[in-house]
Amino acid sequence: MFNMYQKLMEAWGRELSTQTLQPLDQRFYSDLAEYVKNLRDRLKEAQGVQRTLLEEEVNNLKRILNKLVDLRVEKMFQTIAATGELNINLLAEAEAKLGKALNQLVKEVKALKLLPFVKPEEAADSMGKTILRFIKPIPRIVCTDLKAYGPFNPEDIATLPSLDAEKLVERGVAVRVKPFEDV
Repeated sequence: MFNMYQKLMEAWGRELSTQTLQPLDQRFYSDLAEYVKNLRDRLKEAQGVQRTLLEEEVNNLKRILNKLVDLRVEKMFQTIAATGELNINLLAEAEAKLGKALNQLVKEVKALKLLPFVKPEEAADSMGKTILRFIKPIPRIVCTDLKAYGPFNPEDIATLPSLDAEKLVERGVAVRVKPFEDV
């Protein structure tokens, strides 16, 4: 197995030597966690100088890892600010969730800036929302965006997150509203 300590140092060195976010193996963090777990297991049985060396290696790993994570997150924000999008392929599996969330956030902010210039149905669609007409009454609900909506009565119209809207349509509580075409 390639020494994870060396792999961590190389990754940190690449990040320090460049302005842009460097690619990181998908399993980098999970492999590193496994390596640290193995070190801690060895530490339980180690004594004397060997124990001191293992403790120092674990402490150095944590210190360098924290610096690497801080630097990579900073570069993610810089990349998003400069280009408006983050290349998810450069991220390790553990970072991908943050990267996707940042990309989505930028997309939503851009959509909000454009709201005065687009039709309401286009704005709703660009933010992952669906326009519904309710056909049955339902009480107040909390959607996936953690916002409360409703209560709704038959014939009420609302724009809800698409995932929640789809569930309401499937339950027969509401129907999708298709916008009128310009005549």
